[in-house]
Amino acid sequence: MAQNVLGLSVFHHISQDDYRLLLQHLISIEHLQKTECSGLIIGKKAENIVAYYEFYSVFESSVKYLVKEETMAIGTVMESYPAGTRFALAGRAWECAEVNEKSKVIFVRPVHGISKYHGHQSPSRICIQSSSVK
Repeated sequence: MAQNVLGLSVFHHISQDDYRLLLQHLISIEHLQKTECSGLIIGKKAENIVAYYEFYSVFESSVKYLVKEETMAIGTVMESYPAGTRFALAGRAWECAEVNEKSKVIFVRPVHGISKYHGHQSPSRICIQSSSVK
């Protein structure tokens, strides 16, 4: 488990000894508990913390929008687009027709265009160049 956690870039500066001390401390204050198989689970005292609804508000959950053309699902995107915005998804160019924020669905219509996205830019910043530009 230490290799998995300490291998993450945000923890690269934490030594295995410091990580071990942290785990021992969390076990001693009952925030973690050892299992019979030498695993770790959330401890009794930590259950009260993580079960509290304000705890979850600290973490941003990624919102996904389902993109549909009429009743056919095209794919998902990580952000909403205003009506009229053109973007690329599933190898095609689409124009946002309507967004249902409650159900997180973006309704689109196909448009002619060429995506400027070449794999090195953020997919959320995809631009469409209309082939009918005068």
